[in-house]
Amino acid sequence: MKIVWKSLLFILIFVFLFSSPVDAQWNVWNTPAAYWDFEGASGQTSIKDRAGSNDIFLTATSGTPTGIQSVGKVGKDAQFNGTTDYGYAEDSATLSQTASFSVEAWVKFDTISSTNGVIQTVLAKWDETTNIRTYRLIIQTDTTGRAYSQFQISTDGTVGNIKTATGKTQIVAGQWYLLTGYFNATSPGTIYIYVNGVSDGTTSSVGTSIPDTTAKFYLGATKTGTSTYTNFLDGSVDEMRLFSGTRTQGSIAYSMERGKPVINMTFDDGSGLQAIDHSPETNRGALINFPTDNSEWIEGINKTYALQFDGSSNYVDLGNKPKLQLGGAMTISTWINPTDLSSDYTIVSQPNTNGYTFKITTAGEMTFGALGGTTVTTSGAGITAGAWQYVTLSYDGSNATFYKDGRLISSPALTLWSVTDGAIFVGKAGSTPQYFKGKIDELMIYPYNRTAFEVYIDRNKGLVNFGNEKSLQPHNAQIACPKGFIHVPGDPLYGTSDFCVMKYEAKCALTSDPTTGIQPAHADACSGESGGDYYGTYKNSGAGCACSSANSKQIVSVASGFPIAYIAQDDGTVNDSKSYCETNGWHLITNAEWMTIARNVERQGANWCDLNGANCGFSPGQSSKYLAAGHNDNVNDPAAGGDGNSAIIASTNDSYACYGTDTGATTCTNAGNQQKRTHALANGEVIWDLAGNVWEWTDNTVLRKDEPECQGEGCVVNWQWSDFAVGSLTSYLLDNGQGASMGYDVIRPSNSSWNANQRVGRIYHYSNPSDTDTTVYAFLRGAYWSGGSYAGVFTLNLNVTPGITLASITIGFRCAVPVNK
Repeated sequence: MKIVWKSLLFILIFVFLFSSPVDAQWNVWNTPAAYWDFEGASGQTSIKDRAGSNDIFLTATSGTPTGIQSVGKVGKDAQFNGTTDYGYAEDSATLSQTASFSVEAWVKFDTISSTNGVIQTVLAKWDETTNIRTYRLIIQTDTTGRAYSQFQISTDGTVGNIKTATGKTQIVAGQWYLLTGYFNATSPGTIYIYVNGVSDGTTSSVGTSIPDTTAKFYLGATKTGTSTYTNFLDGSVDEMRLFSGTRTQGSIAYSMERGKPVINMTFDDGSGLQAIDHSPETNRGALINFPTDNSEWIEGINKTYALQFDGSSNYVDLGNKPKLQLGGAMTISTWINPTDLSSDYTIVSQPNTNGYTFKITTAGEMTFGALGGTTVTTSGAGITAGAWQYVTLSYDGSNATFYKDGRLISSPALTLWSVTDGAIFVGKAGSTPQYFKGKIDELMIYPYNRTAFEVYIDRNKGLVNFGNEKSLQPHNAQIACPKGFIHVPGDPLYGTSDFCVMKYEAKCALTSDPTTGIQPAHADACSGESGGDYYGTYKNSGAGCACSSANSKQIVSVASGFPIAYIAQDDGTVNDSKSYCETNGWHLITNAEWMTIARNVERQGANWCDLNGANCGFSPGQSSKYLAAGHNDNVNDPAAGGDGNSAIIASTNDSYACYGTDTGATTCTNAGNQQKRTHALANGEVIWDLAGNVWEWTDNTVLRKDEPECQGEGCVVNWQWSDFAVGSLTSYLLDNGQGASMGYDVIRPSNSSWNANQRVGRIYHYSNPSDTDTTVYAFLRGAYWSGGSYAGVFTLNLNVTPGITLASITIGFRCAVPVNK
């Protein structure tokens, strides 16, 4: 091996020193027919075509165009103001593609409208003046108020024959995206939209040619009349290319980070319950059901860490992410060391309806294909127990090519099938989990099919050290959070950076014993009670009960103790939720932070379970599976609460996810009235009671007149419960509300078809299109112990004013803090 690598190293040095220079900005797998890098002086309005003579000229419908500016994706970029700026190149044979071709550009949008139907044009050979439409790359806002990328062609130039491929990745302002539109003219003709090098949407049977129109090539706007333009781009464009001819998925992926994997799990973390992805995507893998003593981190293939799987319950949850879906081609490569071959063992799977699985069999073979459908299996792979071996599946949409230790085993035919998006698991499949037993190291997933040479190189990267010898040193730097808080990864959609949040609902403790939450006895002044019922909450408004230093008490995040209730969001005193958090240098959780957590939670398969909280680990939204909705059925173990229908304390053992929800309940065993109270985040952290137990204040407010309107036969002019989508209640949301505090992503799950049938929650709101009431209402989230099917991590109540205290027996709170505090 050393000799081989010395030879390879010599060849690389020779090529580097003596070969001709190559422009690294160009795709080395395809030569562009046109290429604009937008380099030049600031304010410059002429853009050179580096591959030909199709120069672009920046102009404006009025005033002076913004032109080239200093900070782009690579070097400089062209910026557009969203109202008057655009660019154009004259019609040419190069730009008038009629057969297979693709266009791509890096683009960043400064603002994105939430109004349905609004378009921003990236590029377009498209003129609506006299029906000379050819192709265009755009984003468009849909009925939910969210924007998605689209690639359009017209097969005859008219509006009636526009064909559209729409992406599924939500486009967010302030982020750079590589958008690619591809027309494959091979019969029956297919158009694709790619986002960041990964297939994001497709439309087939569009025909095998498009017209050669006389339209100019426009940048940043669509021409609609002799001298009129619309659909202006508000943002920046950089590194734009046009390619003539067919392209492979690998070629398109190469334009994004030079074809790097979308998952590169080295498993060198060495501690904790998350595995960090070292690809440009920086995903996180939550370690589910692993030990908490770090015993799962063992020596791997190259004197670094690997992950030990027990074959019975643990797996890594990579979540539901568009880049990890089977869109047409993919490659999965990893080192495995199975303990035995007594069962089929899953390596990687996506277990939603018709999802895919890559596994090894008891005969030492590799299998790939549809879960519950057609699969193909090698013959002669020779997988053995107790030894490291490098296994690879490279699928191009037609053939599944298997490699062991870089050697081709077989390449059986396997027709591409339709796969519903879902969570990706390492070491587990679906309802028949076939948990992996043994060690896994250096997992890589690519959104295209790797060649035999690339597979061989990938294998050898795991065997060779350059420089200092590697050693078992943990690389998983834990984020420092206050005691009782957990680390939450930020989300660009909500403008949140990483932050820390209380693991449990806020409790009250004596300053002399901050590790033990207070659990007031029945009839105690600090006990939350009403009509003789003992509700298992801490009455902060009781005499001498305010959880403050004046009473030698403090708020804490611990498992023990009743959650604090009888407390306002903001009543102007030092004893409301906001003041309590701020006194400690924290803040009351914001709605953006709540939604960051809720959207993180909904993507993790570990949070989708049977209704009673058992049998978790399925793709989000999968039929007959539910997003865990906490303690909400008004039944519980009296030993854990006030009485048998109350809020309850938590457990210090995160595996006791159903703790207290039924008599003697700890783990979720599919029995009685058990309900799952915990949710796993992508980084392996666990949060308690995000849904159910007690309502929780966030710091947001809304005027009644700005609350969402409803529709359906159950919709009335009044306060009411509505579903987020049709299919459950007969009242469901018509819109997302008005005002700056509302919007789709402020209140709802990511999937616009989910409602209480998936246990994501409901909304209580005032619906009246003519309402002018300016009463301020706070955002209450999650529901409480008697919320039933109304409870969920997205549940929202907009009927409580911020200053209410005495009636808030079911309302608590939790605090958050930036990670740098």
